[in-house]
Amino acid sequence: MPLTPRAQAGTMYDPNLVELFVEHLDELEARATKAAEETPQLKFRKYFEKVDLALASDSASPPPSSLPTAASAELVSLYEFCHSFGRNLDLPDALPIVARRLRRLVPFTTIAFFIDDGENNLKAAFASGKFSDVVKSMMIGLGKGISGWVAAYRKPIVNTGPALEFQDLEGDFTSLTDALVVPLITGGDCIGTISLYAEAPIFYSQMHLGMMQLVAGQVASLVAEALKRTKPSSDLALIDPVTEAYRAGYLPIAGAQMLAAAQKSQSPLSLLYVDLKDLSNLVSLYGVQTGELVLKKAAEFLKSELRETDVLVRYGHQGFVALLSGVGDERARRYAQGIQRQIRITPLGNAGGHPILTVGQTAVASYPTDGTTLISLLESVQRNLPGPSKPGEDEGAEGNIVEFPPRI
Repeated sequence: MPLTPRAQAGTMYDPNLVELFVEHLDELEARATKAAEETPQLKFRKYFEKVDLALASDSASPPPSSLPTAASAELVSLYEFCHSFGRNLDLPDALPIVARRLRRLVPFTTIAFFIDDGENNLKAAFASGKFSDVVKSMMIGLGKGISGWVAAYRKPIVNTGPALEFQDLEGDFTSLTDALVVPLITGGDCIGTISLYAEAPIFYSQMHLGMMQLVAGQVASLVAEALKRTKPSSDLALIDPVTEAYRAGYLPIAGAQMLAAAQKSQSPLSLLYVDLKDLSNLVSLYGVQTGELVLKKAAEFLKSELRETDVLVRYGHQGFVALLSGVGDERARRYAQGIQRQIRITPLGNAGGHPILTVGQTAVASYPTDGTTLISLLESVQRNLPGPSKPGEDEGAEGNIVEFPPRI
């Protein structure tokens, strides 16, 4: 997931330079647009074709031939912004730029971007123009007002009196005489609206409606990307992207729940630790990608050996922890030895045409014998880790060897 420029300010970018860049983004792009106009580029043809096709397929949209050349150019510019640099901006940075560009396409006195908060309400993410200070604090229930109705039924509204939108607010909004509101739809779901309000002599036409429906499709993807960054789903936030096992941060949550259940039912619980020794050497020899592949394959193997009631967590740089409900000490130790033997004979990657075989260390700690808290079990499992294999010992049970094929 790409970081926004502001998120990287102070790391790879100078903070002052980032602010200066965002502040002058319109000016920089205007110069780039002017330069592009002086040098014909065929690559823009596909964007014009998409604009024409989208307009032609929408009954509410004007025919392509009726679009002014300047409007077509602005639509292309907005399309490129939404699908390139804009996708790396947070909403507070992206929406003001979108609003300024929309003003070149469709006139308005006030503009608001309302976003679904997931609790049957729309909240203003950005507002500009007359009454914007009031609009910025608005919250509209789904199905209520103009924008709430549009979001609930996923249909646009045009030529409706704005009074319905502001009836619950204090103040005189009678100078606003027309409204145009379109839904932001992505993946079949409405995530918000673009809401335009106008004073006379502005009057919205079917041309304006068609233009805004086309714009909404592009802006919806930009908003969806920003929401993914700011509101990641809880499941994805807990999953390690390399191994697709749970992150270490999930271990205290699962551990507390499973220990409480074991205590209540007076049943055993074991913690299994698997350590892929010398993984750093593997990375040094074959690179980070090979190391990540080994971790991924190891996680896949462990998941195939675990039950659905067990929990697998990536723990540290080269290890895994599994919580085994209902499994006592002796059974857990036999299970750990079996896991260790299977890992030794299971290729966990390929380098130079040769399979990579690795032998990890395993150790177990059981509740309540070795500890009654997650911390005490983790401390116990560290103490139970075997040392380096000695000559003559069974490497299948206590091995600490990574077999590397010759580097090609």
